[in-house]
Amino acid sequence: MGFDAKCAAYMASNPAFLPGFIVLAEVLKDRELREAFMEFVPDLRTLCDGVEDTLMVINSELWMADLAYYQSVREASRRNRAGAEVIYTDLRSRFPGANPTTPPPPVNP
Repeated sequence: MGFDAKCAAYMASNPAFLPGFIVLAEVLKDRELREAFMEFVPDLRTLCDGVEDTLMVINSELWMADLAYYQSVREASRRNRAGAEVIYTDLRSRFPGANPTTPPPPVNP
């Protein structure tokens, strides 16, 4: 905005250097619109920060539930429960560095 303020002063005092495709009246409208927007931008930033914070908490809650489910499926797969292996293999493939072709170690009852 500092550069624009300097350009605004020079455009007003030295209009001979304005390129033909720039309409000064339109530039002035844009500056007025920016001023109007700047009145509520801080409130919008605060609102956006609050939304992002809330989303982070929601994602954390979901991640904890997802991990608990994943651990339950992993244990069910180790105990050879029907259908658990397919789910476990699919979910396991979502973790970076996981080797989805390696079966889980057998459980000794």
